[in-house]
Amino acid sequence: MSIAQPIARLTCPAETESDCPICGGHDSVVDIAGAVIQAKVCDHIMGCSTCRGTGYRPGRDAKGYEVQTPCALRDLRRRVQLFNSAQLPAQFVQATLASYLPKTPSQRDAHMRVGAFLAHLDRNGVLPGGKLPRGLRGLALSGPPGTGKTHLMVSLARALTLEYGVAVHFTDFSQLLWSLKAGFQEGKGEAQLIAPLVDVEVLLIDELGKGRASEWEVGVLDALVAGRYNRGGVTFFATNYAFAEPSAPADANAASKFVRALDKSADSLDVEGIGSRVGPRIFSRLSAMCDLVRVDGADARPGSWQSPAARPTRGKA
Repeated sequence: MSIAQPIARLTCPAETESDCPICGGHDSVVDIAGAVIQAKVCDHIMGCSTCRGTGYRPGRDAKGYEVQTPCALRDLRRRVQLFNSAQLPAQFVQATLASYLPKTPSQRDAHMRVGAFLAHLDRNGVLPGGKLPRGLRGLALSGPPGTGKTHLMVSLARALTLEYGVAVHFTDFSQLLWSLKAGFQEGKGEAQLIAPLVDVEVLLIDELGKGRASEWEVGVLDALVAGRYNRGGVTFFATNYAFAEPSAPADANAASKFVRALDKSADSLDVEGIGSRVGPRIFSRLSAMCDLVRVDGADARPGSWQSPAARPTRGKA
């Protein structure tokens, strides 16, 4: 097996610490592009003298033949592409875990759990090809609007793509259903539409249960959740509906405690129960795949739970 040797002792800027005033050392910059956030490789990386912007550095193998070996720029481009494919909502362009400022104990718990998921990847690493280790559980965030659930979900998607090179798909539940309906109307089959969502490494669904909860919607969600359950895919979701069912006698006590724990926000939480919205079969599987986490607190205007000192300047990844 031949071993490639660099022609010159050059280092890709993506492999070193940077004091670039544009990206702040993140090597990529993000900004709003219409309704979503998009990233690009920072210009100081594109001037890489190792690969001259191609993503491959010249080298020689053991026999002296010229070969091309990947430069760090190639992996950085892949991570930026993963981030852009996630289609994260534009209003959360500044959302990171560092910029989230919890205001209630449950918000601190949710923030800690998302951080713990990433810390697990730091300790154990990501498998080749951006694959996650088997056996990881996702999170389900339940609480009233304005408590930072979407902020945490976007922050997680941002970190998984740009920092860990993991493919994610982020979607609002209503947008997911709209996209699937449009696909069916175009003549695409269920397998063709559902398969990419089943196979993606991490799926994040925001506002689960929103809408009419029609028989068709529940059927499509059942196919999606069942596919990910059987595959062992890591799934995260957020919902404004309670986990408990206040109308069910077996759950009445838990539901009562859940509602009372909401800090001046019980009226904002739909206590119908996510189980009644998506059906017991789907909720049972989601519960088996995810840790259920309450996120309570008063309804805050977008971004108001962020620490001003921690808010990143737009453009930094």
